[in-house]
Amino acid sequence: MTRKQEVDWMINKGRIRKFFPGANSAYGFFSYYDQIAGPEANRIIIFKGGPGAGKSSFMKNIGKILAEQGYELEYHFCSSDNDALDALYIPEKKIALMDGTAPHVIEPKYPGAVEEIINFGQYWQAEKIREQKSSIIGLQEEISRSFQQAYRMLAAAKLYRDAFEDCFQETDEAAVLSLTEEILEKILAGEKKPPRSKKTRTLFASAITPGGAVNYLDTLLDGLSHVYILNGENKRAKRKVIAKVLHAAVEHGHFVEIFSCALDPRSLDHLIIPELDMAVINSSWPHNFMLSVDKARVIDVGPLETPFRKAPDDPEELKNGFHAAFSKAVSFLSRAKTLHDELEGLYIPYMLFEQIDSLQKRTLEEIISS
Repeated sequence: MTRKQEVDWMINKGRIRKFFPGANSAYGFFSYYDQIAGPEANRIIIFKGGPGAGKSSFMKNIGKILAEQGYELEYHFCSSDNDALDALYIPEKKIALMDGTAPHVIEPKYPGAVEEIINFGQYWQAEKIREQKSSIIGLQEEISRSFQQAYRMLAAAKLYRDAFEDCFQETDEAAVLSLTEEILEKILAGEKKPPRSKKTRTLFASAITPGGAVNYLDTLLDGLSHVYILNGENKRAKRKVIAKVLHAAVEHGHFVEIFSCALDPRSLDHLIIPELDMAVINSSWPHNFMLSVDKARVIDVGPLETPFRKAPDDPEELKNGFHAAFSKAVSFLSRAKTLHDELEGLYIPYMLFEQIDSLQKRTLEEIISS
């Protein structure tokens, strides 16, 4: 380990960064689960099994012990239950533990060489669970219907938001360049790096959950020296700023963490450039974000917000429509979670948790010794 690596390790000792690898979006469930570990992974442990099997608790318990031992960790939360983990990644070991059940089904690409499957189904009393067949099927069908209704409402919310954005005139490119000048200067200041095989990694910093909009930006920005916060309502202008910064960073050879919009994953919300200790953040509902003045530079996109003189629609009316559809979507997600909790209750009494605890202990020992 070099001196710089030792210093970096001490700074990040026990640090936990939090993400969402999937999103409840206007297009349905949207997944970036292939971005959790990436092609450089040494080992990926994929969990299979039903609800209530203890997959999230398994990862949390291992994560707690590893954090206490000083490992930097990534917690990847479930967008349909933001208290539950869908994955745990240990960067130093390049090891990932992942829930590979629906809706984010994961199958081995290099079975045995990189990935392995742990079947939690071997730790339940199958005969007892079969007795719950009709209840399990009924609940699963109701859960699916609730998610479909939620996605319809999110699609409607996106239509309202798109209509709201159309109330603003197209942003002038020269004005965008002027706003990004300070950021681009920092990116282009150093020598251009040679091309790299992995240029970007895309995940979500926020999610639309049964409890509403949730973000973990604070865990991602912690310790960064240069944070630029884009303030204002015109997301179209912000997207242009972010796209320009992303292009410049990648062209200059920097690795970039990209964070997509949970409602519209085709749209970018935030960037982090680790090598430059830099982030560019879109601060707008539902992820309004502000740091102390000494830690952030606020860039107001207000000058780029030029409304049409005779807008065909009332912007406030469109915003109200968006919030109404969004709230309705959250209520359907909340219903889906309530039903899922009920479904878990049909499995939990028949899980062999003592055997799972033994498996957890063996898995932890293997991770530490690897």
